[in-house]
Amino acid sequence: MSEEKVILNEDCLSIRKEDGIAFIIGDVERPKNISISYIDLEGNSKELTCNGNNSDYDLWFSRCLQHELDHLDGILFIDRLYNAKFPKTEIEISGNLQTENI
Repeated sequence: MSEEKVILNEDCLSIRKEDGIAFIIGDVERPKNISISYIDLEGNSKELTCNGNNSDYDLWFSRCLQHELDHLDGILFIDRLYNAKFPKTEIEISGNLQTENI
């Protein structure tokens, strides 16, 4: 992981209410670049590097990998909220999207 960090908005389907329409959005600070090692389906060791300096795709792919790997460690993005005293929630009411502070 790089020392350079980026703060971007994240949300997560794991944090939806039972009705499925409310979720939390918050700023999360994560490393901009990452490298991960893994074993492919044939048993070969591989390494994947996502350089967020190259493209927006690499930046978001790096972020998504970190978000999903956190789940494997039992960490949700709300555990990493950056300076969020009042994360935003978006609630769809009658087809309209409203933003509220909680």
